[in-house]
Amino acid sequence: MNKEAWKLDLNEKGVGYLTIDVPNEKVNILSFDVLKELEAVLDRIKADPKIKALVIKSGKPDTFIAGANLHEFEKGFNTPSFIDNALSAGRAAFDKLAALPFPTIAVIHGICVGGGLELALACKYRLVSDHPKTSLGLPETTIGIFPGWGGTQRLPRLVGLMEGVQMITSGRPVNGSKAVKIHLADESFAIEFVDEKLDKFVSQCLSEKGSKKIEEKRKV
Repeated sequence: MNKEAWKLDLNEKGVGYLTIDVPNEKVNILSFDVLKELEAVLDRIKADPKIKALVIKSGKPDTFIAGANLHEFEKGFNTPSFIDNALSAGRAAFDKLAALPFPTIAVIHGICVGGGLELALACKYRLVSDHPKTSLGLPETTIGIFPGWGGTQRLPRLVGLMEGVQMITSGRPVNGSKAVKIHLADESFAIEFVDEKLDKFVSQCLSEKGSKKIEEKRKV
């Protein structure tokens, strides 16, 4: 890559906005380079005492992240070392994301599948748009592989064992409203009001009372 895929901005309240916009691609896909870059960015974020919360969003118009770079997988799928490296790259980056000591929020509009959903699952919170183009799923089993970057563990913890197994084995995606209903996402938003919704949700996450309220909603 001759240009960075991840851009970090920090506002005066200490909220970091990490935008993924993979260069020279119509949609965001996760290659080895993109994952390594993410891991390095997360190291910087963790070391920055000014950051109190992190929002991850897409710079593409109708896609959050459309999964892994399948061209890389096609080239190396029959090589054991490639499989090990592929699994390690995603797990290392997403485990670092999950371990950040402050609220992390994925803002999802459009396609969020495969490794894209696994990244979102590594965040503490997820907001989804109610737009018809929004779709969340783990379609790996439909092409003969499995979610290898933590999705098989993190998804059932959120949505329950039966719902999680059904999503993983069928590969069928869910829309934004269904994602909220099964607790895959915390809240939905209309795309034209995303900034207002996000500001309010971040403020909620940063307050003890607000974060408890979000957790209580997940139990209903």
